[in-house]
Amino acid sequence: MKIFSFVLAGLSSLSAFCLKAESSLQAVMGISKQSLIIFYIGVMALSALGFILMRRSQGTRVPLYFYMIHFAIVCWSGLIYLNILFNTPLRDYAWYADWVISTPLIVLALGLSAMYYLQEKRWDLIWAVMGFQAVTIITGVLAQLSYSQNALLTFFILGNVAMLGVFYMIWGPLMTIARQSGYELYAKYRLLASYLVIFWIAYPAIWILGTPGFGLISDYATTLSFVILPILCKSGFGFLDLYLLGQLQHKNTAQA
Repeated sequence: MKIFSFVLAGLSSLSAFCLKAESSLQAVMGISKQSLIIFYIGVMALSALGFILMRRSQGTRVPLYFYMIHFAIVCWSGLIYLNILFNTPLRDYAWYADWVISTPLIVLALGLSAMYYLQEKRWDLIWAVMGFQAVTIITGVLAQLSYSQNALLTFFILGNVAMLGVFYMIWGPLMTIARQSGYELYAKYRLLASYLVIFWIAYPAIWILGTPGFGLISDYATTLSFVILPILCKSGFGFLDLYLLGQLQHKNTAQA
C-alpha cells in the first residue's frame, strides 16, 4: 500500500497547479460544455456521411467491410454522446458505453489493415487484441465505481496492463504480418499504428487526472479532451485508414 500512498501524494502535489490552470480554460475557449458535445455529435454525423461519400469515390478499391466498420464506429459514438447532451441516466458512464464498442472496432479495423493481403485472416489475433482492448474499458468502469482511491488506482493499473497487451499485439504479431506482406503495406500499417498509439496513450493520463480519476483537472477540461481525442481516433483514424488502403496496389486477396 506504500506505493499507492506515494503515487497519490505525487498526484496531489499537482492539484493546486492544475486547478489554477483550468480555472480560466472555459473563459478562454468561450464554448460551453453542452456546445462541445453538440459539436462532437455533429462531427460524428459528418464523418458517417464522409465515409459514404468516400466509398462512392474510391469504388471497390477498398473492401466494403472497412467502410462499414468505420461507419459503425462514428454512428455508435455519436449516438452514445446524445446521452451526455440529454442528461440521461447513462450520462455518467456514456464514455465507457462508447469506448467498449468503438475501441475494439478500431483495433479490428487496424488488424484487418495489417492482414489486408491475407486470404485467411488471423482471427485469433484479432479477437485477442479486441478482447484486451475491451478489458481496458471494463477496468475503467470498475475504477470509477470504486469507493477507495486504492481500488481506483488498482483497476487503473490493471487497465494499463491490458493496454500494454494491446500495444504489444499491434507492434508485434500484427506488425510482423504487415511486414511480411510487403513494404508498401508495412509502411502504411506502421503509420496507422503510430497514429493510433500516440493518441491512445493520452487517454489514461486524462482519465486519471480528470473527473473520472482524481479530479486534478476540471470537468470542462476532461470533456474537452474526450471530445478532441475521440475525433482524432475515430474520424481521423477512419479517414486515414481508408485513404491509405485506397493507395495500395490492388490484389484479389484484399477482397477475402
